[in-house]
Amino acid sequence: MDLSGYGGLDRNALKRMFTSMVTARRLEHEERLLLRKGLCKFLIGCGGKKLIGVVAAELLISDNPFVGYYRNKAFDMHRGITIKKKIM
Repeated sequence: MDLSGYGGLDRNALKRMFTSMVTARRLEHEERLLLRKGLCKFLIGCGGKKLIGVVAAELLISDNPFVGYYRNKAFDMHRGITIKKKIM
């Protein structure tokens, strides 16, 4: 498979990015289920910002500081924030 059209990213980087996006989407789905069951009071979704969040997280230098934002689930998770920390 030719990956030249993906900004020079290798297969492993693309897999990590995809995994972060899918995990963020799954987390939001589970939060919606908890809201419907009445087990949480509110939900703030990421609203389709998963791709841009993961791309931004991938392009930043690893030692750049970042501040988590409640709508950037995919960005935070790609930078290493765990699911447990994200939902607390």
